[in-house]
This record gives sequence, structure tokens and C-alpha cells, in this order.
Amino acid sequence: MGPFLLITNFLTGLWCLNHFFYVRCADSKDIMQNITRRRGENCTLQTGIDSRSNIMILWSFTTSDKELPFAIAQLYKDDAEIIPTELFGNRLHLDIQTGSLTIKDITFRDSGVYQLLKRQKQDSHEKFYLLVYGEVGIPKVTVVQHYHSRRKLNTSCSVECTVENGREVTLSWYRGNDLLNLTSSPDLNMTLRVPLEVEHHDNSIYSCVSANPVSNQTTLLNITATCSDLPPDSVRSKRSHSFLIGLLPILILISFCAVLAFCFKRKLKAERAGLDVGVAIENLEGPGTDFFTWY
Repeated sequence: MGPFLLITNFLTGLWCLNHFFYVRCADSKDIMQNITRRRGENCTLQTGIDSRSNIMILWSFTTSDKELPFAIAQLYKDDAEIIPTELFGNRLHLDIQTGSLTIKDITFRDSGVYQLLKRQKQDSHEKFYLLVYGEVGIPKVTVVQHYHSRRKLNTSCSVECTVENGREVTLSWYRGNDLLNLTSSPDLNMTLRVPLEVEHHDNSIYSCVSANPVSNQTTLLNITATCSDLPPDSVRSKRSHSFLIGLLPILILISFCAVLAFCFKRKLKAERAGLDVGVAIENLEGPGTDFFTWY
């Protein structure tokens, strides 16, 4: 019964420590330290202790400051313990000198409130709010529609910049350093879109920027290449229609000339046929007259 009693006492003591920690943290009004990290990075939560002596340190975690935390690590003297959890697995490391907690290869599920209890003559509590973000996507610029005016010597086109949405992702158009348009959405399943209309001869530098608190990506707009060299199929179709409309009067003129030439040729042929018939009649009538006269 010795080992069983030892395990029971250990679990009871651990439960008491957790219960004490829950109560103290729930009643305290600690300042929350906000920390942002990129997914896949390591994050170290500092205790502010250079060299620990007999200070007892207890770390706990909760996904929300309104929920009770659960213990994940504790340190007393030279005895450091990482409490096994399905969430963190073997990704936690406790510095035996300072009591600082390192979370390796952080994921989105690691976002939440980390609470620190330092037990000494006067207990102290600290809270860290960790928010994990993903790498923002690269914005893509595509042509939506071209506009062409015969009265003006320029061509304008409407372009659209898109990027996959994510936590606190924004999508913006800039002309130089001036912000032209910005969009965001709480719906993480949708694609962010922001339009822009530009003139073909505009020499300004336009850029589309996607960003979140830990990263950003920029795509520059090449007006000449986007709006002139690579028109969409709809623009090619419109140009084909314009070409056909311009070609129609020429086709009508050619058809009219062909019909006129055909009619003239037919009339000339008819006139020649009539002339040949008249000559034949004269040849027939000539000898007959001489015969009747002789008779």
C-alpha cells in the first residue's frame, strides 16, 4: 500500500495547488500582456527572474480568460515537471534556472491565456495572452474589364486584387504611400476582394498589400502588362466585333460592284445576242426577195 498511498498524496497535493491557483487567479486583477506569434515559431514566456532560489513557479493555461485554467508546468527548487496534456504533447520546455516556459512549434490551438503564479513571501500573478497567426497569402491581381474611348487617346481598365482570408487579415490598394481602399471580413471562409480602376497612361505606382499582425505580402500592379498586353477574352471579342462592323461597309460596296458588273455583262451579252439574230434575219430575207422578184 506504500506506493499507492504515495501516488494518492501526490495527486491530492497537486489538486490542492491547482485549486489554490484557480482561486487566486480568478480573484486577482492582473495586467494582461499581449503576445503575437506566427504559426510554427517558438514562444518563450518570461518570469522576470534571473536566478531562482526557493520560489515556487506554477504555469497554467486556458483558451479564455473567463474559463478556469489547468496546470501545465511547475517548478520548485530543482524539481521541474511538465504536466502531460493532449494539447501540448512534448512541445513544452521549462527553464530550471528562471522558470520561463517555452512553447515549441506553436499552433492556432495554442492561442489563449497563460497564467503564471510565483509563490514566495508575497505571491505574484501574471497573465500572458498569446494569439497565433498564420502566414498571410500573396495577393493576386486580375483584370475585370477594359474600357476604350475613341474620343480619348487613353484606355482604362478595372482590376481586382484577391487573397484568401484569415485571422485579422486586411487587403489594401496603395498609390505610392497613399491608401486608396481597404477591406476585411470576420468570415474566414471567404476570399477578400478589393477593386481598382486605372488609366493605361497612369505612371503612378500601385500596390496591393495583404497583411495581418505578424506578416504582410505585396503585389505591384504593372499597368502596361496588365491592361494592354494581356486583355481578357471579352475585350478580344469586343475588338473582333468592332473590326467586323468596320469591315461591313466595305463588304457591301464590293457586293454592289459585283452585282453591277454582273448586270452590265448580262446586258451586253443580251445586246450581242439581239444583234446576231438581226443579221441572221437579214441574210434569210435577202435571197427570198430576189427570187420573188425574178419570178
